[in-house]
Amino acid sequence: MASAHAREAVETVYAARLAPPLDPSPVARLAYGAGLPLAVASALLAHPEAGRRYRRVCFTQAALVLGISVALGVSWGHVTKLLGLLGETRIQISSSGDVIRQSAKVTLDQGLAFWSSLYATLCAVEWAVIALSRQYHDAIARDAALLTGAMPEDPPLTPHVSVDIPWMWTRGKRYLRGWMVFLAGVPALSLLLVVPGVGRTLYAIASAVWGVYWLAVLVAAKSAYAWREEGTAPAPWFVRGWDWLTSSVLLFQWGLPRLYGQMLRKWTQQVFSPAARFERSPWELSGVAIARVLGGIPGFYLLVRPLIPVAAQHVLRAQDERS
Repeated sequence: MASAHAREAVETVYAARLAPPLDPSPVARLAYGAGLPLAVASALLAHPEAGRRYRRVCFTQAALVLGISVALGVSWGHVTKLLGLLGETRIQISSSGDVIRQSAKVTLDQGLAFWSSLYATLCAVEWAVIALSRQYHDAIARDAALLTGAMPEDPPLTPHVSVDIPWMWTRGKRYLRGWMVFLAGVPALSLLLVVPGVGRTLYAIASAVWGVYWLAVLVAAKSAYAWREEGTAPAPWFVRGWDWLTSSVLLFQWGLPRLYGQMLRKWTQQVFSPAARFERSPWELSGVAIARVLGGIPGFYLLVRPLIPVAAQHVLRAQDERS
């Protein structure tokens, strides 16, 4: 049964359909969300002009990221040193076992340092390239919305390279907001540490789930549709749950837990709207979040980035149609 569900999920992802699945099971809905960016990309690539623009922009950006990263972050002398160390390891294999282990350790450490440095450089350069040319992604997202029957969330524009300080400021505030909403739950999660024997394990698992939850909510927040209930959206499940604890459980009916509940509400209130939208389509939006994570590799992210808001909007519009 599990293998059948897994096979159906893979088939759903690769089918890349824009229409919601007829199967209401969580697996089908999760797979549908994960396949939505592929469906949006397929619609883009099928259109001669829009597909050509999509390929040209993303491949040009990727070439710039790779070229600048090589120029800034990769020392070819370091690569040569790595190759020399590998050669030394092969020569020393016929020597003592201790020497082999030491040489292999040096090579592994050097290799990890090299690839870590390259990855960090790629991420930083990619962010800079996006910051300078993000209008091209906005134009691609508009094309994708029009071609898939979604509502364009950006006005018509002639994209160009520019230093957009307000956009950078907004991105910085969103990054800070993401950390704030995650950290808001840490005190409550820390209560799991008092569980004898398995407290640390429970805390680690709960923290990971908490992080994944916010990743999915913030992916939904990339679409303007997620903000339509701003100011009117109900409190999300974790605020409601803590309010229940402080009103119904004697152990929590005192000052500090209630003060924390107020802090939890205040720190997360600005994202109540996307959180409420996520609660109504958790599996579909989690699928879109999975696609976002898998597409987060530097270079490949350039292809995925303009598709995610359109994919999220398809989920949210289907949600509105159901209600």
